[in-house]
Amino acid sequence: MSERLVIVGASVRAAAVSARRAGFAPLAADLFADRDLADCCPTIRVTDYPAGFPKTIREFPAAAWLYCGGLENYPAIVDEISAERPLLGNPGSVLRRIRDPLEFARVLRDEGLDVPTAALSLPPRRPGPWLRKPRGSSAGFGIRRISHDATDDAFPPDADVYFQEQIDGLSCSAVFVAHAKSAELIGVTEQLVGCDWLGTSGFRYCGSIGPLPGSESVRAAFRRIGACLAERFDLAGLFGVDAIVADERVWPVEVNPRYTASVEILERSLGVQSLRIHVAACRGESLPPRPWLTKAAPLVYGKAILFANRALSVPREFADFVRQTNRDAAWPVVADIPHVGSAVEKGQPITTVFAEGGSIDSVRDQLRDRAAVVRDIFEPSPPRDTV
Repeated sequence: MSERLVIVGASVRAAAVSARRAGFAPLAADLFADRDLADCCPTIRVTDYPAGFPKTIREFPAAAWLYCGGLENYPAIVDEISAERPLLGNPGSVLRRIRDPLEFARVLRDEGLDVPTAALSLPPRRPGPWLRKPRGSSAGFGIRRISHDATDDAFPPDADVYFQEQIDGLSCSAVFVAHAKSAELIGVTEQLVGCDWLGTSGFRYCGSIGPLPGSESVRAAFRRIGACLAERFDLAGLFGVDAIVADERVWPVEVNPRYTASVEILERSLGVQSLRIHVAACRGESLPPRPWLTKAAPLVYGKAILFANRALSVPREFADFVRQTNRDAAWPVVADIPHVGSAVEKGQPITTVFAEGGSIDSVRDQLRDRAAVVRDIFEPSPPRDTV
């Protein structure tokens, strides 16, 4: 009988499917409970996010648990659940330290690594723009760019936000596995951020493309960052580092100490059984085969999350499109599939589309085309007047 794993978070479909591919029997508590997640495993929708998680997962049988996106911002809830069932991941004590932006920057700077300056108030003298970032946010939600001439007077002290120097360059995410106070770099992807063709703007995360080949100097910098974080913060299992790459320098801006959104791109490209590796690392066991050590990815893969421009209801035509498009159940072209007739509020994710190809640009073009097809199903263009 397969070992059960309870997986919780705002969106756990990718991790649940990954767990199944690795031979586990997942149980999911999720904010959306989309159709494909419910098809994958027993699923409970959690509408009281995140406070409802501890009560909700008591409905599941005894099993170890892990969390996905969002819960790293709620260490007290992580500890509450962990008091009742074994945690496969990083406990609240680790989260409080590594999600502290000043502590994160200090540790990296002490190791001689590049890192943007972070502060609790806007410095009066600064050479360029800064960012105002919520402490408890994820996926780039709520980040604001502060102009060079803005003054600190416009931003009264707020314990829920901090300021970070903005670095211009390519937005990337590196995925690591931490094991015995060391870390291995699995791969790096480009992040899609604020794409208007996906219904987003600003710094909102909306997809990933990769793996990026990168120069050896950039990969070496990522490896140093991962090793530093794993050792100094005592990380365990999968974790991601969001960073800006500019002029062969890597500027880490945030750590996501859990299964991240870009992991499934590396799973597709390298055949990684990431949840099997994550569980072994968290339990202090020998790691199973890691294909990233012995082979290069033959293709580039990408995912794009489409967001609603207005309030929508999921049409039956979308279900027909998904049925015709998803020929391979293991690696679908469309995922995070809402139920027919369900409501999608303005700004909420509609669905996720995938693509593969020989280059970053070709994959980006495919994602754009597929997103446009889905958009037209949900928001069909009005018929043109004919003469």
